Amino acid sequence: LTTVTGTVSDCQGLPAASGYLLLNGVPIFCNNGQFTFSTCQGTVTLQASDLGNLSYSEPFTVELSGGSLDLGMVQACDVAVTLGSVTDVDGNTYATISFQGQEWMASNLRTTKYRNGDPIPNITGLQQWYATTGGAWKHYNDDAAHEPAYGKLYNHYAVRDARNVCPSGWHVPTQGDWDGLVALLGGQEVAGGKLKEVGVVPDGNGLWNPPNLGAVDQVGFAARPGGGHYTNGSFGMGNEAMFWTSDTFDENFAYHRMIHKDSASVYPGQHGDHVGMAIRCKRD
Repeated sequence: LTTVTGTVSDCQGLPAASGYLLLNGVPIFCNNGQFTFSTCQGTVTLQASDLGNLSYSEPFTVELSGGSLDLGMVQACDVAVTLGSVTDVDGNTYATISFQGQEWMASNLRTTKYRNGDPIPNITGLQQWYATTGGAWKHYNDDAAHEPAYGKLYNHYAVRDARNVCPSGWHVPTQGDWDGLVALLGGQEVAGGKLKEVGVVPDGNGLWNPPNLGAVDQVGFAARPGGGHYTNGSFGMGNEAMFWTSDTFDENFAYHRMIHKDSASVYPGQHGDHVGMAIRCKRD
């Protein structure tokens, strides 16, 4: 058994008040940057992160041989996230995150118009939504009170439309875009946790239902569990975040990505074009 101690520091070398350590992908939250853990493993992979300043270290391996090991200051500064913004044709402004050559919206799309200003219809009611074969949006349970936290839900007909739902210079991400993001964050089994907003409903500090497994929001993507809209209604709020990709499986189905409260993974999948999901735009 080895007991490991140390301090996660920011880019100035000071203890990171919002620091945490990933131990083989599992978060260990710090007390003013200080961490401690015990393990019987002989080799562990660690990664230091500073949630407050959105920076983190590259993963590194430590050999353990029992007793005590003090790692000293572990700086979370190999990769730093830059914050920006983008405004859509409706005038909605979104925070953005940039790191390692990528820039993504940090919240879900809320536009009611295509890029050229043409309206995207708001369709309510189960039968009307399922019957449409054109682009449309709705709120979860047709309740506009959900929009500030979760944005709008769009069918994939809106994604397929050549008029583009994303602002100029941005696009609905492809499967390749999502796969690249997941790879940068350590792979499918841990990237979901690094994309999820932290906190849970019972504690009053988040929107996810417990356990919100692995959630550390490493790059400020702040994925929220807005659920989706299906043939029999809106489901999944609090439990899952659903995002369309621009890639189609066939003329009726398209690919998406899902992040769930019970896992730190990002799950690829397919759904019919009539399903309503969130959209995160990526800069061209």
